[in-house]
Amino acid sequence: MVMKLAVCIPTHNGRRNQLRELLDSIALQEFDKKRIEICISDNASNDGTEEMVAQYAKRTDVAIQYFRFPTDMGVKNFIRAISLAQSEYCWLMGSDDAMTPGAIQAVLEMLDQHQAIGGCTVNKLNFDVTLSDLAGPDHEIVLPENPHLVHIFEQDEDVLSQLGMTFLFMSAHIFRRDLWNEEFRRNGIEKVSSIYYFAHSFLVAKVAMHAAGWIWIPDCLVVQRLGNSSAREELQKHELSYAFQSTNNAMSFFHEVTEPDSPSYRELLRKLYVIYWNPIQLLRYKFQQSASVSDDIKILGYCTRHFRRVMLFWFTALPFLFTPSWLVRLVRTREPEYTLLPGKAGQICPKWINHVITRILILLGIERGARREIDRLVKSTNQAANSFFASNRKLASREEIFP
Repeated sequence: MVMKLAVCIPTHNGRRNQLRELLDSIALQEFDKKRIEICISDNASNDGTEEMVAQYAKRTDVAIQYFRFPTDMGVKNFIRAISLAQSEYCWLMGSDDAMTPGAIQAVLEMLDQHQAIGGCTVNKLNFDVTLSDLAGPDHEIVLPENPHLVHIFEQDEDVLSQLGMTFLFMSAHIFRRDLWNEEFRRNGIEKVSSIYYFAHSFLVAKVAMHAAGWIWIPDCLVVQRLGNSSAREELQKHELSYAFQSTNNAMSFFHEVTEPDSPSYRELLRKLYVIYWNPIQLLRYKFQQSASVSDDIKILGYCTRHFRRVMLFWFTALPFLFTPSWLVRLVRTREPEYTLLPGKAGQICPKWINHVITRILILLGIERGARREIDRLVKSTNQAANSFFASNRKLASREEIFP
């Protein structure tokens, strides 16, 4: 009998402990062990990952496939993780993420209920790097409309405009293995590798666009570990450089999956602007002590070049693009009282600036319906978070699931 679902995990050096936490989050769940396999591709780690996985394989009823590259193979690592699988569907998981309790059973039930679909995307929770503090769900700009409801998307434009931003996160997607293999054969390793950081996003999006149907599951089934990005580590956590690189990589992905004049491309561009270059983010970048006049000029040229077709950009960003970094830092020094907007961005802005920006965003529709939709997500988010915290306490009560 062909297994239903393979959890495919590409990992690399330094991720042994995080991988252990992911495997523990799977081991704590209840599901039919004969329907699941775990496939791990190791990108030449030397941190004891191989020995840890070997011990795990001896003590679990879930089939585990493990392969280790002797040298760093880049993108080929996650390709190998999928090629190890024998199951009908694959769930590509980052080795530093985790699952919430009941996640696998929820996915199996959805796949059993919709036999003809090409795959599905699940909602997620965001935690800090230690998985101890809940940051909350994704902002509404990342999620589809009415994110508290199950959706079945059948048109590629709908898939991209509604779920395009979610494809940038690896661990939220389950897809048919045969469709993935078809897309990989059609595009080839050189094409896939050229997209680099979002190579997995490209293949998943292509599968979703060509599938007979793609489902959005509103339940928070995955936990993302924030602040643990490989790209951010390579840039030594420099916020502005990370924003440039992330935007460039995301736009490369957009160019590969849709046409620049399509409605879905314009919608993805709008969302990208809101996430990385909205007024609050611009103030964050300019507030950094390392920000200079040359950075101000670079930001101005970059934003006007890439977001000139986004109407929202012209109404919200221009005053802040022309505000020099030294003035942003000066205003902060003279106004010691601050307020928090979503995330930590508000810490750098005086209250009156936060108030003005927030009113502008609401007026222009960026935050339209946010409270309504997020409120609807609160109940399921809290349930998933509480389950995950309970799971963590269970893990903390013993040294490891399989000693």
